[in-house]
Amino acid sequence: MKQHLKEVVANHPGVRSVVFYELPTPEDARGQDYDQPGRITMEWLKQTVPMAEADFYFCGPKGFMRMLAIGLRALNVPEERIHFEFFGPAEALYA
Repeated sequence: MKQHLKEVVANHPGVRSVVFYELPTPEDARGQDYDQPGRITMEWLKQTVPMAEADFYFCGPKGFMRMLAIGLRALNVPEERIHFEFFGPAEALYA
């Protein structure tokens, strides 16, 4: 997906991508393989993303998706602008 994402960003000026690696290895190059070390946080989103205008798309492990879904709702992001996809059985994120 890395190359596909780079192509989407290159071909659509309104799209921005920031890749977080929780635990980059010595072989992972910042700026090439990933942009930020660690996990994304709600504080980073508030400081970086135009919250009133953005749509959010994410997938990943349930705990990660739950944190984002609940955090975005706590920041008053309307539910229709929060999009996620499960790989495997879908479960409620807000419960």
